[in-house]
Parts: sequence; structure tokens; C-alpha cells
Amino acid sequence: MRAGTLDREIVLVREEEIGRNPYNEPIYGTTETPLRASMQQQSGKEYLAAGQVGAARQVVFRIRWIANVSVTNSVQYAETEFNIQEVREIGRRRGLELHCVGAG
Repeated sequence: MRAGTLDREIVLVREEEIGRNPYNEPIYGTTETPLRASMQQQSGKEYLAAGQVGAARQVVFRIRWIANVSVTNSVQYAETEFNIQEVREIGRRRGLELHCVGAG
């Protein structure tokens, strides 16, 4: 993956167990990892839900390979939070495609 194509700055947000309390219950927190990515706009659509019109944007972010990225994570880009719908590996640990959906 060429560095020149990674022209966007995104933040990968992960919710992880960061410790245990005195009762041995897990304590969760978020970890934010800034990354360089390329972005491809897939489509946009409007939908009608509960009598209100909304909009959804489908975007694919390509990043260098990092471990433990899953659909439970999210991506922040341009003040919009995108939910990851699918993670695809590019090559053999060369990169990842994050197929995301975000609000209009």
C-alpha cells in the first residue's frame, strides 16, 4: 500500500477492557488511534424511519494492516462517526478495508 494514497486522517475508536474494579468486574474505556487512510465513497441513500427522513453514507476506508480491528469498533472522520459493517484484509497483512456506514 503506497503512502501517497493515504491522504485522509481518521481515528479508530475501540472500546476495550482497561482494568478491573475491587469486585473484579471489568472496567471499559475507549481507545482512540489516529491513522492515515484513503477513502472511497460507495453510495448515499435517504430513508424514512419513524416518520422522519434521514440519510446514510456508505464509505470504504483503506488503512495499513493493524491487529484486532472488528465490527465492534468505529471510525471518526470529518466530525462524523462511522460504524464499521465489514473488515476485509488486503493481501497478506498488507492492509485493511473498513466498510462503514455513517449518518448523512
